[in-house]
Amino acid sequence: MEVAVSSPRLLAGTLAFQRSTKSPPFSLSLRTSQRCSLTDGRKVSSPSLRTAAMSSRQRYLSVEIDDARRSFSRPQPPDLASYLYSNRVVYLATPIVPLVMELIVAQLLYLQAEDNEKPISFYINSTGTLKDGEKLGNELEALGIYDVMRYIEAPICTLCIGKAWGEAALLLAAGDRGCRAALPSSSIMIREPVAKFDGQVSDVVLAREEFSSIKGQMVNILSEHTGKPPEQIEEDIRWPKYFSPSAAVEYGIIDRVVSNDLVQENQALMLDLKSAELSQGSGIST
Repeated sequence: MEVAVSSPRLLAGTLAFQRSTKSPPFSLSLRTSQRCSLTDGRKVSSPSLRTAAMSSRQRYLSVEIDDARRSFSRPQPPDLASYLYSNRVVYLATPIVPLVMELIVAQLLYLQAEDNEKPISFYINSTGTLKDGEKLGNELEALGIYDVMRYIEAPICTLCIGKAWGEAALLLAAGDRGCRAALPSSSIMIREPVAKFDGQVSDVVLAREEFSSIKGQMVNILSEHTGKPPEQIEEDIRWPKYFSPSAAVEYGIIDRVVSNDLVQENQALMLDLKSAELSQGSGIST
């Protein structure tokens, strides 16, 4: 029903009353308005809540960015394998098993292909094919590494930095003459191959023949690199024979005992890693 209003003052009062009935009083909070159903079911957003959420999000992103910047600026751990590769260092630090043989052979062949004149440093800290009296590998793995050492043209300088027992001592002696060394506290030991025979009689006979062949190869290799007659080598390896570094020099397994200072000074025995790094960084080839 429409009401005719003749007075302007009365018209203004009527319009003010209609506006006041269509919207909630401004003194009510958002939560109070929702409880009183004054919003007609519509979602009403609060500018203060939205601003607080945005500022919280910005603080979170700022923390993430700061963490990322710190992680980028933090120095990364060195890639030791690549560092040794770049300085032509091959490191045998485990018992000789098939996987280790494959890795050592691959490293030697790679360094040979890279430069067949630059020396290769072969560091040895291994118990051979045994560990704590248990046979983990086969003598053929050590002989495979030995064959590759003799095959490549690059000089190989061997260095015992802990222990070189059994087949590892054979590899130590197989370095180029004059480039075989050991640190003062090293332990070196030679022994005959270890074998266990079981199965049928025919299998045992074949295994014994193979064992005798491998033993003969190892005796001849040690005789060639130490200068001792094969008969003496065969007698000495019947039982494990241990050597101090100085005794190993007298026996002919190594050529000298080096201290840490001499290792850094003698390029034929150990590459000076710091000088090599500086040379590569400046683009100077040695």
